[in-house]
Amino acid sequence: MIKKLYIQNFRNIKELIIEPSKYVNLISGNNGEGKSSILYAIEYLLTDNLNEKISEYVRWGCEKFFLELEFEINNDNYLIKVFASASAKKELIINNDSFNIYKNSEATKKLAEIIDPNIIRYSSISEQGKTAQILFDTPTNRLKKLKEILGIDKIVEVCEEIKIDIDKQQEEIRIFDRELKLLEEKKYNFMEVPTVDNIEDIKKQLEILELEKKNYELQSVVYNTYIKDLSSYVNANREIEIYDAQILEFKRQIENLEKLLKTIDSEINVDNLNNQIIDLEKEQVNQLAKNEKYLYKKDKIKKAKDGIIRNNELLNQYQLKQISPYIYKNSDIEKAEEQLIRFESERIQFEKDFQLSEQGKCPTCGAIYEGNIEQIRNDLLLCKKEILEYKNKVKEIKENLKEYTTLVNEQETIKIQRKNIQDNIDNHQKELDELLIDFVEKELEVSFDYRGSIDNFKQRIKNYNETTIYNNNIKEQIKDLENKIETSIKLQEQYSNIKEPQKVDEPINYDKIKYDILNREIIIYEQKLQEKERVTNYNENIEKEKQEDNQKIKSLISLIDSISYKVSILKEVRQVLDKDFSAWLIDQGAEYIKEKMNYFFLSAYDKYSITFSQDKNSIDFYYVDKEQDCITPCSMASGSEKDLLALSFRVALSSLDRLNFMILDEIDSQLSEEKAVNMFEILLEHLPNYQIFIISHCEEVKEFLKNTKGSKSFYVDKGEIK
Repeated sequence: MIKKLYIQNFRNIKELIIEPSKYVNLISGNNGEGKSSILYAIEYLLTDNLNEKISEYVRWGCEKFFLELEFEINNDNYLIKVFASASAKKELIINNDSFNIYKNSEATKKLAEIIDPNIIRYSSISEQGKTAQILFDTPTNRLKKLKEILGIDKIVEVCEEIKIDIDKQQEEIRIFDRELKLLEEKKYNFMEVPTVDNIEDIKKQLEILELEKKNYELQSVVYNTYIKDLSSYVNANREIEIYDAQILEFKRQIENLEKLLKTIDSEINVDNLNNQIIDLEKEQVNQLAKNEKYLYKKDKIKKAKDGIIRNNELLNQYQLKQISPYIYKNSDIEKAEEQLIRFESERIQFEKDFQLSEQGKCPTCGAIYEGNIEQIRNDLLLCKKEILEYKNKVKEIKENLKEYTTLVNEQETIKIQRKNIQDNIDNHQKELDELLIDFVEKELEVSFDYRGSIDNFKQRIKNYNETTIYNNNIKEQIKDLENKIETSIKLQEQYSNIKEPQKVDEPINYDKIKYDILNREIIIYEQKLQEKERVTNYNENIEKEKQEDNQKIKSLISLIDSISYKVSILKEVRQVLDKDFSAWLIDQGAEYIKEKMNYFFLSAYDKYSITFSQDKNSIDFYYVDKEQDCITPCSMASGSEKDLLALSFRVALSSLDRLNFMILDEIDSQLSEEKAVNMFEILLEHLPNYQIFIISHCEEVKEFLKNTKGSKSFYVDKGEIK
């Protein structure tokens, strides 16, 4: 039973949530509003089946769609989620258990274990226009799809797996046969054990030589110790002589260095001289500071006086001039310009009058002119003369005004410059007055020769320090030589303790050649013993390998017999499954479907009953007229009879699934309203515990379903539930 459905951006659906009834769910609305999209979403979630590419189902203008379906089977809760764009990501959660979550292909596989997608697709989900798809298909295709629904195709898969297993077992038999043949033809090569002679006499001779060798080695140790001690004694005497010569040389160098030491004036006290230098430097600094302060103030007084003289000279250069009053006024320019404009207007009028008079027209009325043209010409010339005079007058007034304005601006600039210069003079005078308050002209004091005295003291300190450093360096060299003498004496004492060793005679050697020959013979003897042991072990291993191979031969024979028996059993099982059982299962399945179809079909339409015929490659369904005893293929039925037959077929198949639900999309399109209502009444009567989703455009059917107890109605408008 479906508990909840959520759809987002799927086909023409933007977003909707459906919490359906446990019984009847009517989905209505105009064409193209999203009714069938709801059924496609349920089909995809349950069967993983879409007729087009996934991307074709994404709502226009969106990047992906999201589907979620919650349903229940036998008190177990299942939640399926799908995110999809170009590809899909699926998640299945069982009983809200975080440890019981499956994703993608694992989710699809697990869901197929819970509900068979073939049965759901052909029985529970009826798409628009595909209600009778299987029942009215070709007999061959109908048999093929029926095998899928009944799971017979899985038997074929099992038979193929058995065949693969048989081939695999037979290949193993061939491998084991080859291995058995190799073991039976295998050769075992044993080696001959070598003989070893007795060497007791050689061992006794070697024991005697071993004693002689041991005595020689002991005496050699004593003799070598004597030679070593004698060499040490001779070397010690040589080292003592070398150290005596070194000590004499070091003493000679010390005498020469003592002669190089210089005498130092003991009356010189460096600290007192440094203090006197510091005092003289302080007195010198104080004297210089006093003189510098006097010279600085005297220099500032001189600069202030020079500044006053310089600015007075500059002030004399900027003299103001007497400016005559301006003879014109601004009103004179305005009046002259107004008079000039008036004369220009008169000139224009005189020129028009003159042009008209020349043409013989009166300037005032336009009639024939009989007056004096010369008078008009004279008036025009007089007017132009007056205009020229007034233009010159205006030009003269403007030039005089410009010269006067320039002269006035220059005088204003001179006034500002004179004021700035006077301010500088006043500032210098004020500074001079302040400097002369406590200033007295005097001669500079003659400085004491501080530098000469300081340099003299520093030179004495330098000479003292250099002499001290020189003597200390000589003393260090002397001390270093004395240390070397002391070290040489200590080393010489170590060699003096070495005494001459007591003489030891050289030992007599043993017969080394015979010793080596005897040793070689014993080594050869031991090698022969090892070879004998190796050959013995090799032969034992060969014998062991032979026994193991015999055991393998017995095991392989037994294994080949066992696998051969298993192969014969598998061949018999495959024979039974591939032919007898498959045919029986198809026959039983078709018989079951026929009975279930008749149970429903006869309730709605008792005039006919349904039967079938089957052969190896096809299956046909017929309806039988009870009165006329006439058998007719289902494909020959009328439109309404086909719809009823198809629904009977789906009702029969739906009894094979566990989900107990059905989706019916416009299965009543070819029925009258009365027959459609009757068909749904019978359907609900036969499937009282089924959850059914119905899409119908028949008003009588919709009214009937709305009034059915426990039903829910969903109206879809523009991809949304209203």
